[in-house]
Amino acid sequence: MQNSRPIASPTKYQPVAAQDNHTIWHRAVIMGLI
Repeated sequence: MQNSRPIASPTKYQPVAAQDNHTIWHRAVIMGLI
């Protein structure tokens, strides 16, 4: 069953997770400055 999973799925979500993490980090920095 696991073999039916596309390999591109995790790779596709990696940039989204990195973007989300960067947004949270950027927001934390702004909140820290304020």
